[in-house]
Amino acid sequence: MKYSTLLAAGFLGLLSTHPAMAGSTPYALRYESAGVFIHGGVTSQTVGTTFGTNALGLPFTGTNNYDFYSPAISTPITLSTSEKSGGLIVMSNSAPTEAHDFTVFGWITFYDYDPVSGTDTYVATSRQPANAARKVNHGDTTKWILVQAPEHTDYTIPTGHLLHIVVSLVLDAGDPGFYGQLLYNGPQGSSTMALFPRNATLPVSWLPASQVQITPTISTLAILPDGTVQLNGTGAPTSYYLIEGTSDLGDPSSWIKISTNLTDNAGALQWTDTDAVNHSFRFYRLATP
Repeated sequence: MKYSTLLAAGFLGLLSTHPAMAGSTPYALRYESAGVFIHGGVTSQTVGTTFGTNALGLPFTGTNNYDFYSPAISTPITLSTSEKSGGLIVMSNSAPTEAHDFTVFGWITFYDYDPVSGTDTYVATSRQPANAARKVNHGDTTKWILVQAPEHTDYTIPTGHLLHIVVSLVLDAGDPGFYGQLLYNGPQGSSTMALFPRNATLPVSWLPASQVQITPTISTLAILPDGTVQLNGTGAPTSYYLIEGTSDLGDPSSWIKISTNLTDNAGALQWTDTDAVNHSFRFYRLATP
């Protein structure tokens, strides 16, 4: 993590009161060690357009939601009512006997995720045809296709937001024990994937991950008449940066995240600390996630 620190200290009132088919758009559900930045942290369960080569398993214990996030998109993704979402769920059961055979319901939900606020906006859901439970027998791998539920409306995910894909599994009958797994990160067609949409090809591109590695800089820090503090900084264009604060420079562990901000197309950001009036003094720094 890289930091750019501007120290602001003083008393209140001084400085510191401050599945794919032809014509579809498949998304791979991946494990990426570098991860994707989301609100409050980083996740290694990612969404991308390049499929993996080695399938991995996430444990299924009865009722599970599995979250995957794309990088920030560089151009808006628009899904019209004529374009239907879909997907493929793949599960394995490594149990040695039929005592741990089970049936399961599964679906995929698509969200527009704002990494600055950490909020999701619902876009669409894809379910099993006729919502029928699927059986996952011992020593077997089971896969099934999902089709879109009817509640979808026109929606555009804006630049800078993430595509958040949630795979949901609910046990219908049986006992998976410790043997059931959701398979992902594998080749297309043999591990869980999403289609967004499944009946059209939509161009998609991500903001370069390298952009968030550029060290940000605090350019100005000003106390406003109402006692709040306005911070101006620079970094890579359309990249996310953390704003951290502390009241104790002598304790390196005291720095806490107080905001997440997205720079504009020129790499500039501006943020106002409305909580500054509650601190006798405060220090600030910018950090890459």
